[in-house]
Amino acid sequence: MIEPQIQNGQRGVIGQQHGLQRLTETLEALSQGQTAQQQRDTQMQEQWTSQAASMAHVCQWLRYQGAALVGLSVLVLALGGLVGWQRTHRPELGYIRALGALDTALVQQWSTMPKATQEALSATYARVGLQPPPTRK
Repeated sequence: MIEPQIQNGQRGVIGQQHGLQRLTETLEALSQGQTAQQQRDTQMQEQWTSQAASMAHVCQWLRYQGAALVGLSVLVLALGGLVGWQRTHRPELGYIRALGALDTALVQQWSTMPKATQEALSATYARVGLQPPPTRK
């Protein structure tokens, strides 16, 4: 390092090799470096902001996927339970055939039955959720 020269008894005056031109060049280089650093910082800030927004979007998407997965799991379990219930609690075929034959006989003989019997049978069919014979012809 070059020691400053002493002139007129005052210390701190810069010598000839440290002229105004060199000081201006140094300040200009510092200014350019600072500008370049600000540009890099701005680019990095934009990149970080973009990445943070992307991460927020991914987190939200994962939250929706998790909810969909839970919903599908519940649906699969419910359907599996229903299928299992149907397979283990099947009605006996003899009863099904007998009720089918009885229903066929009721349809064929409906017009010859007394009015009170027709009303009672219609009410029974409606109670179990079936259409009564006169509406199915």
